[in-house]
Formats: sequence, structure tokens, C-alpha cells
Amino acid sequence: MVVEKSKKFLTYAAVVALFLFALYSNIRLIVRNYNLQKRVEIVRAEVNQMQTRNEKLRLILSYYQTPAYQEIEARRRLQVKKPEETVLTVKGLNLSAEELNLLEDAVYQEHATTEVEEKTNFQKWWEYLF
Repeated sequence: MVVEKSKKFLTYAAVVALFLFALYSNIRLIVRNYNLQKRVEIVRAEVNQMQTRNEKLRLILSYYQTPAYQEIEARRRLQVKKPEETVLTVKGLNLSAEELNLLEDAVYQEHATTEVEEKTNFQKWWEYLF
């Protein structure tokens, strides 16, 4: 009788231990899978960002290779003009060549896009009437 109870207890304890081990293993795998999924999402976002940046750079490079851009830069940096052209100088902005290049190169820098807040209908009418 005591032997049978101890066998039942050991069987019950083994089943409970097996169940707890399976539960622990599954929870550990779920947590690991969740962390890996977060890392995959982060890497995918970085890849998408790099692809977008590469596409922008490719477009800028193709623009730099166009004859129109080359003509503009030759006129701006080398003061080249066509034979039949007359060049006029506008006075008022006294910048050195380096400052002028920095000013013009700032146009090509990437800026974060800002979202424009949509005005309500009331605000639009207010601006229209007043």
C-alpha cells in the first residue's frame, strides 16, 4: 500500500515536473522569439532607410551628371558664359567665394520633412474673410 502510494506520488511528481519543464521551455522560446522579432524589425527599418538614402544619392548623382547641372556649375564656379551672352552683376550681397559656396551647398543638404498641420474649416474661412 505504501509502495503504491509512493509510486503514484513519484508518477504524479514526474508528470508535474515534466509539465513545468515544458512550460518553462515554451515561455523561454516565446521570449526569445519576441526579442528576435524586435531585432528583425529594427534591421528591416535600417535597411529600408539605407535603400531610401541610396535612391536619393543615386538621383542626386544622376542630376550631377546632366549637362544642365554642369552648365550651371561652370557658370557659377568658373564664371563661364556663352559668347552671345551679357552678364549682369547684382550688388548688395557681399560674400566671399567660400561663403557663397557654403550658402549654395546648403540647398543640397537633407532636411527632415515637417508635417503641415491641416487647418480647420473655420480657420480657413477666418483667413479668407479677414
